[in-house]
Amino acid sequence: MEPETSPPRHEAREDKPSDIDRAAAGAAAVASDFARLAPQKKAELLDRVAEGLNRVSADIVALGCEAKGIPRGSRAEAEEWFAGPSVAVGLARHHAAALREIDRGGRPSLSRWRISRTRDGRTVTRLVPRFTGGGLIETGMSFAVLHTRGTTPADIARGQAELARASEPGTTAVLGAGNVASIPIADVLHSLFVENRTAVLKMNPVNAYLRAPFEAAFAPLLAQGYVQIVDGGAAAGAHLVESRDITHVHLTGSADTHDRIVWGPPGAEREDRKSRGEPLLKKPVTSELGNISPAIVPPYLYSTGEIRAIAENLATQLTNNASFNCNAGKMLVLPRGFPQRKLLLDTLVKVLEGVPLRRAYYPGAKDRHTALTSGRQGVFHIGAPADGQLPWSIVTEVDASNDGEPLFSTEPFCSMLSVVELGSLDPMEFLPEAVRFCNERLWGTLSACLFAPSLYEEDNRVEHEIERAVQGLEYGAVGVNVWPAVVYATPRAPWGGHPKGTLADVQSGIGFVHNPLLLPAIEKTIVRGPLVPLPKPPFIVGHKHALPAARKLTAYSDAPGLGAALSVVKTTLLGD
Repeated sequence: MEPETSPPRHEAREDKPSDIDRAAAGAAAVASDFARLAPQKKAELLDRVAEGLNRVSADIVALGCEAKGIPRGSRAEAEEWFAGPSVAVGLARHHAAALREIDRGGRPSLSRWRISRTRDGRTVTRLVPRFTGGGLIETGMSFAVLHTRGTTPADIARGQAELARASEPGTTAVLGAGNVASIPIADVLHSLFVENRTAVLKMNPVNAYLRAPFEAAFAPLLAQGYVQIVDGGAAAGAHLVESRDITHVHLTGSADTHDRIVWGPPGAEREDRKSRGEPLLKKPVTSELGNISPAIVPPYLYSTGEIRAIAENLATQLTNNASFNCNAGKMLVLPRGFPQRKLLLDTLVKVLEGVPLRRAYYPGAKDRHTALTSGRQGVFHIGAPADGQLPWSIVTEVDASNDGEPLFSTEPFCSMLSVVELGSLDPMEFLPEAVRFCNERLWGTLSACLFAPSLYEEDNRVEHEIERAVQGLEYGAVGVNVWPAVVYATPRAPWGGHPKGTLADVQSGIGFVHNPLLLPAIEKTIVRGPLVPLPKPPFIVGHKHALPAARKLTAYSDAPGLGAALSVVKTTLLGD
């Protein structure tokens, strides 16, 4: 395939305080008008946004490829489609559909049979595809929202209706993420069409190059003043959140940035404020932050095909977006004495050898990689880095009993995966210990992955322990045999950190986004799939038809239907 040209880039800049004040005032001036806007009118605006996103989708991908050093026409380009336009367009369409249901019935439609109970009485909302053909694309996968303890089915319906009726005006400062194109779009859509507030989006300097296509896509909202966009770094963000016209703040980024905004710079004064419960920023703050994402492999005699599937899943988590994802697998949790440890790691290395190295485009990646891998035993580097690249790295000798291990407390936002062993070869002992380790020792509450062979389902005791583990993992997204990033990419599934996070101990953030169904009392979203998926999802490393499938999936997101879904499946299997 011939390389495609890239559209002109918007260079990062630092807007003046007066420009930021003007943007905040502009969004606040129309906040009441927007809050009173009928759901049908909002849906019509969203239709136009979705159309705009579809028109600029190729520009978003082209700019991302240029900035991240991705060759056009390569398999890596598919990642920019999967995590960018496909997610953004799908969210716009799902929000529009939900608003039309609110207009007709007072809340998003949720058929009674979708709500069920777990063995111990917890309420679960099972998320079925909203649009025709969606089930074909998600073959073998299921999605469910586990609600907080004590929530009843009646509470869900009541909570949806309350959120749908909310009309208190306000304006959110959205501090955009720099790694994935769809995140700032999704956060703005959530502010407007779930929380009913206008928004000022501050572009992240890392991907400020996306401002032009964002402005084109958001044109219907910009024209009415419902969305404003500003540029700048930390100083611009600090000025924006302090504006008197900003009533709420939403941040996607790091816990350090969150704490600086909420509690002030590190030091005795910050700790004193925390101890008194008196944040420096006295506005409601929601967030989606980092995570040391665990991937748990229970004891079992896996077939070579199952080992290969686990290795490809792990390699996908490690290499996608050059590993600059907060949901990338970072800590492989194995049973102590696992007899297939060597086979699994050897297979993982072999898979990684087939994945081209990537430019380490995110600031500070090289220093983080060096700090966390240097001077250790049992570190394997895969690939020969050129300028600006990092190898795929595996740290194999990590002591689970070492309370001072930095790999348990520092998110390695770079191309590395660590391996820890604990528990025993008895799944009834290993699973509870693995859950305790992840909950109590690993920093973060965003996402976790648990592998579970289908034969476990034939042993009621082990099956029950697997379910206890899924419920017990204190993460906002749990994938069973599936990379939890699929939860992020599914437009109807809520995404965020486990609700145990607080302002003083924020972990992976507070609140959930991507919630067009307006589901209340969310504890986590659970995605399940087979250990060996057939057909192989196109986002998995090594898929031959990833790029054409990603483009077809974006087309389906914009115009969902049976024909478009069949086209995605056909392309996934056979290519164009």
